[in-house]
Amino acid sequence: MALSTTPNGIFSSTNYMLNSQSGLLGNLISNLLISSEMNISELKAIAIGSGPGSYTGLRIGLSLAKGLCFSNDIPLVAVDSMQNIACQVFDENAHVDLVIVALDARRSEIYVAVLNKELRYLHHTCAIVLGENICLDLLLSNKKVAIAGDGALKTLKFYAGKQDWIIVPNKFAHAETLLKLSSEKIKNADFESLESFEPNYIKPVFISIPK
Repeated sequence: MALSTTPNGIFSSTNYMLNSQSGLLGNLISNLLISSEMNISELKAIAIGSGPGSYTGLRIGLSLAKGLCFSNDIPLVAVDSMQNIACQVFDENAHVDLVIVALDARRSEIYVAVLNKELRYLHHTCAIVLGENICLDLLLSNKKVAIAGDGALKTLKFYAGKQDWIIVPNKFAHAETLLKLSSEKIKNADFESLESFEPNYIKPVFISIPK
């Protein structure tokens, strides 16, 4: 989580505890506002990661963001989480041409996308079962490629001939990068509808009935 007060003034807080969003988000927001000496009504916009990611995490984050936006008349900005991760990799590896973002979707499945330096999609985010042919070879030929995300190592088990790829396995969507990518949207008033906006879940949500 991060808050920008000036072009160079950023207050941020990072939490790596699993399944802790609902218990910690409110306190993190309060602490950031106190540290920056700002009131929530002074915010120009609230930016969130639009997914893909954990269904529960996306719902908790969006619900809280919408509540704050509605109650304080603040616009909502959404930033694609795959672009967030790719942006970090390009910032740290100037010679890379393409980034494959692979997120672990459990079992033998991943969410995967391919982006160029302009953060444009060459292969849009989709869910695939590893071992199936995803036809990326033509996209990646003669390119300097990095693979990033918590599904990177899992993916490489099925691409044994790609040892020349740069591997960045511990990249997650980061709040400070979200601020960077949301700034242009805020300038252009590219805001989301508070009534209808939904995260990018990739797959339909499956809710089981307790037995």
